[in-house]
Amino acid sequence: MKLSSRKELLSEANKELKGIKRSIKEAEEIQISKKVADLVKKMEGLTDKNHHNDALAELAKFFNNKKMEKVMKSIQDIQDEMKSMPYGLTQFRNEVSKDLLALAKQRLNGKEYEAVYRAL
Repeated sequence: MKLSSRKELLSEANKELKGIKRSIKEAEEIQISKKVADLVKKMEGLTDKNHHNDALAELAKFFNNKKMEKVMKSIQDIQDEMKSMPYGLTQFRNEVSKDLLALAKQRLNGKEYEAVYRAL
């Protein structure tokens, strides 16, 4: 076997390997884990009932973020007591929501994040 043929074969093999790695990475990004799928289903059920605070609390719970979970429960307690959601509280909840979604974007793959985002 000639040296140039070996180099050509190695080059082709490397190209093929890169293609396989890219395909595996794309396949992993497409998949949504069962845990995330279960979370999304639960969040969709809550938001369908207009329980957005509870959906955000579930997201915080999923990431084991006790602080955010407690904040969302407190927001819900205030809303329950006031029998409505005061404007300032809504603004605060929106800020908390942004923080939780930023956390989700960091920890989930692209498809999982999209599913969580749409569930809200």
